[in-house]
Amino acid sequence: MKRTYFPSIPPPPPAVRLSVSDVLGYKAPRVPLRLERLERKVFKDYVREKVAYDVERGLSVTAWVCMPRNKARKSELPGVLCCHGDGPGKDPLVGLLNGEPCLEYHKLVAVRLAQHGYVTITPDRRGYGDRSPVPYSTSSDRYRANLAAYYQRDRQVSLLALDIADAARAIDVLTQYADADRLGCMGVYDGATVAAGVAVKDERIKTACLACFIGDAEYCRRIAPKPVQVQIPHAAPQQPRDCRGKHIQRHAFDGVIELDFPALAAWMDGHLS
Repeated sequence: MKRTYFPSIPPPPPAVRLSVSDVLGYKAPRVPLRLERLERKVFKDYVREKVAYDVERGLSVTAWVCMPRNKARKSELPGVLCCHGDGPGKDPLVGLLNGEPCLEYHKLVAVRLAQHGYVTITPDRRGYGDRSPVPYSTSSDRYRANLAAYYQRDRQVSLLALDIADAARAIDVLTQYADADRLGCMGVYDGATVAAGVAVKDERIKTACLACFIGDAEYCRRIAPKPVQVQIPHAAPQQPRDCRGKHIQRHAFDGVIELDFPALAAWMDGHLS
C-alpha cells in the first residue's frame, strides 16, 4: 500500500502566529482512516504495534500502539494519547532512537503506561520522525519552520492546528483498541500544547496531563471543566504561571525538562479507572 508521510514544500516566508481561537477553530476534513498494522512485537509484559493511518487525503502518519500483554479484553482498558515534545519524534516514548534502545526526557512513558494497564498511542507530529525527510538531523528544525510557514501561506492554517487535528485522528485509532469512554491524553514540552488542544476540542478525552507546558495558558483554561494536571519541574526554563483554575492541579517536582511518571500514572488512575 503506497503512502506519503510528508509533503514536498518550497522555502516559504516566516509563519504568522495565530490566536488560540484561530488554532482551536480549525476543522480538518474527514477522510477514510485506512488503518494498517505495520509490525507487532511481543515483550514480557506488553505488546507494541506500529500502525499507519491517514490524516488527510494523500497524507499518512505512523504511530506506536502499546498495550498490556496479559489482558484478555484490551477494549475494556483505558487509553492514553501520548504527544511527544521536541526531538526525534515518537520513538523515544517507546525507548528507541534510530532503532536502538534509548532513555531521555519522555522516560518511556508510552511503554510504562502500558505496563501499568493502559493502551497508549504515540504518533509522530508533523515534521518529526517518519513525517520528516530529514529525521534525527540538525536540518529537521529548518524543515519544521519551512513546513509551518508553508501551511500558513498556502492553506491559511497553523502547524499547531494541524497537529491538534492529527491528535484527534489518533484518538479515532485508539478507540479501536481501548475503552472509548475512558480516554486521556498527555504531552511533554511543546507536545503538551498539542495535548491541551485536543483535550479542549475532543469530547472523548476525559482528562489530560501536561508536563513542562510552554504554550499559551488559555489552552489550559479552556480544558475546563475536564480535570488537568500541569507538571512543573522546578528547574524548567519556562514556568506556566498563569495555568490556574479549579479544574487544574499544579504538580511541582525536582526536574528540568521531563515528566514525573508516578504522578502521571496516579492522575490517570484517579480519573480513568
